[in-house]
Amino acid sequence: MSAIRDTSFTSAWDATVKLLTGLILVEIGFALNGILISYLLGGISVYIATVFMLKFIIGNTKKKKDTKIIDDFKPIKGYMMSVFIGSLA
Repeated sequence: MSAIRDTSFTSAWDATVKLLTGLILVEIGFALNGILISYLLGGISVYIATVFMLKFIIGNTKKKKDTKIIDDFKPIKGYMMSVFIGSLA
């Protein structure tokens, strides 16, 4: 249930960043380029927010010396794909 909550948060964060930066950049005078830049900034902000939310998993991999990092990131793949697809919408 936590992954669904985090995914919805990142989707809302993405839309908010896109809207606010798009409005600001268009108002400044960047026009269509401002909208394109806002999409880029929205994607970057979602990536940063996702990494921040997954910090507890990354912290666990540092404590385990005998496991491979690739094995620890298998559960993350499904979560990151849902966030990525949600940010494309």
